[in-house]
Amino acid sequence: MVCVVFLSSYGPVYYECPRERRNLAVLFLHALGSDHRMFDKQKARFETSFTPIVVDLPWHGDSYVPSKRLDFEEISQVIKELLDHLGVIETVISGVSLGGYVAQYFAYRHPERVKALHMDGAHPLHMRFNPFINGLARVHSLITHILPKWMIYMMASVILSTDKPSRHMVRTHFKRYERKRLIHLSEGAKYGLLKGIEHPFDLPMLMTIGEQEFGFIRKRCERFAAKHHNVVL
Repeated sequence: MVCVVFLSSYGPVYYECPRERRNLAVLFLHALGSDHRMFDKQKARFETSFTPIVVDLPWHGDSYVPSKRLDFEEISQVIKELLDHLGVIETVISGVSLGGYVAQYFAYRHPERVKALHMDGAHPLHMRFNPFINGLARVHSLITHILPKWMIYMMASVILSTDKPSRHMVRTHFKRYERKRLIHLSEGAKYGLLKGIEHPFDLPMLMTIGEQEFGFIRKRCERFAAKHHNVVL
């Protein structure tokens, strides 16, 4: 596995890719506040039959920190530049949480570069939120600017996970970031989710959700899978 920093048009991007390429590339996109190490086990298993590519998304790990908030459009362009750099014409994308939403945005922008999608813990991005959720998002934005850092960690762990081990993992990851960076991450992700995409795309898709996944994510995934023949839940 080669560890490389690729210089995108936005800044340096850390990624890992095996020296020996297989026929099918699989790009793994991590969750909010995590990094490429989230997929260490998958990387080792996939390397025998595929070309696994792991990357630190902007704002995360060893990749660049933008001057503005996390942005789905910018990340999508970075992913395209990385695939161009590697000579990968088409790839399967597997994304967890934030990575699942970024994967959808990339597929929406560049469907010709995506063979199939796997999303874990992410609902279809074209499904809009109701006014109540939009209102909560605005309140959350105000609160995060006045809360002490430890409360931001706690609130993030409650929002992003539903059981104690997962919440502990989220807090551990987020403690690596200073307050300003945490706010930029959460605000950017929230903006991307609320903006969404205009319409669904026609690609093979596998959606996975945990037993304790949030109800609204589960329901949206179930509704979407029931209406599309090439989607498996």
